[in-house]
Amino acid sequence: MLEQLKSVVASNELIEIYTNEGDLSKFGVARVLKVSDEWVVLANITPQGMYDGFCLIRTNDVLRIGFKSKHIEKINKLYTVKKQKHTQYNVSQEILLFGFLEFAQGNNFIVSVLLLDSEYFDVQGYIKKIEKDLLTIEIVDNYGEIDGETQIKLEDINRMTCDDEDDYCLKILSSNTLI
Repeated sequence: MLEQLKSVVASNELIEIYTNEGDLSKFGVARVLKVSDEWVVLANITPQGMYDGFCLIRTNDVLRIGFKSKHIEKINKLYTVKKQKHTQYNVSQEILLFGFLEFAQGNNFIVSVLLLDSEYFDVQGYIKKIEKDLLTIEIVDNYGEIDGETQIKLEDINRMTCDDEDDYCLKILSSNTLI
């Protein structure tokens, strides 16, 4: 699957991406931005053709990818007509995990982090510090309030989003001003 993902980066086309072993009928639609042996960086788009932030997933979690379907065409048309646009992902960091973290931190995006084999995101908040093998996050609760800090071993990260719909809502709630 690695070679197929790399070829999609070069083509810049939208794909269906399947990562749910428990339900292979579920998938997301995204543009593949970067690929390495370990990680894939995606620019996500909702089924309604709306911007949905970015996602970092493990390359081994990609079970299947789909191309040129009617569903993709519909989402691409909606994305274009609605004049949606993703923030430019101009990351020079070769290690995709660090690049994703620096991108999220540099844009002051809230991140949601899935650890190990969890089914649900374990931590959400702002990136405070990125170290060689440790990440410090200022936790934001479901009401947008700061609720302390946590440190995570980078090796335990399984998946991460930034600036998706849920993350953006938390950012609005945590801000004292309109965004």
